[in-house]
Amino acid sequence: MSALIEPATAPEGRSQSLDDVVAHLCFVSTEGLQVALRVAERAIPGTLGCPDPSGGVIRFYPNDPGDPQARGLDGATRVRLVYGDSSTNYGFRSEIYEAAGDGSISIQLPEAIRSTSRRLTSRCLAGSGWSLRATCVGILGGDRTLELFDLSVSGVGVVFEPSRCTLREGIVFSGVLSIPDRLRLPMQAEVCHIRRRMGTSWLRVAGCRFSDLGYLNHALLAGELALARDRMVANL
Repeated sequence: MSALIEPATAPEGRSQSLDDVVAHLCFVSTEGLQVALRVAERAIPGTLGCPDPSGGVIRFYPNDPGDPQARGLDGATRVRLVYGDSSTNYGFRSEIYEAAGDGSISIQLPEAIRSTSRRLTSRCLAGSGWSLRATCVGILGGDRTLELFDLSVSGVGVVFEPSRCTLREGIVFSGVLSIPDRLRLPMQAEVCHIRRRMGTSWLRVAGCRFSDLGYLNHALLAGELALARDRMVANL
């Protein structure tokens, strides 16, 4: 695993919020990424459970509950967690809240996540029929169904035609995210950046970040995206 860097900002150039951190940790938990909990010279391999924003903690599960390296760890011990997927390394520093009798360790939610990428969660290209029914009076011209370009636990890319839909950076809009036969999710999103869709001169892709989606919806979306990626891999 390469050296981690400390980003000054969250995805799309914004300061990290609790919602950003929770979305990222839901992604890590659902994907089952292998995590190394580091204390001084010790490195304990394991996985993370789902975050608990109300309690301000996330639980770390050692691969070996009886790992002798985990002995003696207790509250207020400073730790560093590092992990990654095929393209990005992540990590954060925090403190142990408590060690449980089953070998798991509760860790305080971090204030920020380190990443070697601009994004804190991987995006999944939209499948057939995925759409967003969006509402933004005066901007979208009333209710409009937008084609999804990609989707992640923390945001969405939508395709639009500027002559028919005047999205611009900073706009916040409401909508219902739809994955046929799987998911209908009310949401709000802010447009963070706009680029031309490759291969066309008239279509644009707006990269949007969810606004206050909430832990349960982040977890629900993370699960659906994991299933979608598994289906795509099975169909290769």
